[in-house]
Amino acid sequence: MKVLVVNDKRFEIALKLFLENHSLNFNDVDFYLDKKNKILEIRVVSQWLIENLNEQKVLTEIDRGKETYNYLVDYSKEFFEIVKNYQSRFSLINDYGSGTVEVCYLLNDKLIWN
Repeated sequence: MKVLVVNDKRFEIALKLFLENHSLNFNDVDFYLDKKNKILEIRVVSQWLIENLNEQKVLTEIDRGKETYNYLVDYSKEFFEIVKNYQSRFSLINDYGSGTVEVCYLLNDKLIWN
């Protein structure tokens, strides 16, 4: 569920859905709980076409994901309580309209390209 602010009823509903295995989208960043593996998937929706991506652009976009994650943790006690025991995994995805594909992900501060 896409939300724009953390202090309204829509965000409360989005958190309930988030706990029920739906993604939460904030600032073009998707959050998804992998409860089995205790991983918080943080998927940044790329603002670039795949053919125009390079490592610097990807890292800048992943930084946007980190900033968004930190914002939610800082400004939503409820979000923090949900994700505090999960390991974060940052990735960049391409949304091509009818679906998404993971372009790359960050592992030990190194980009792994798919």
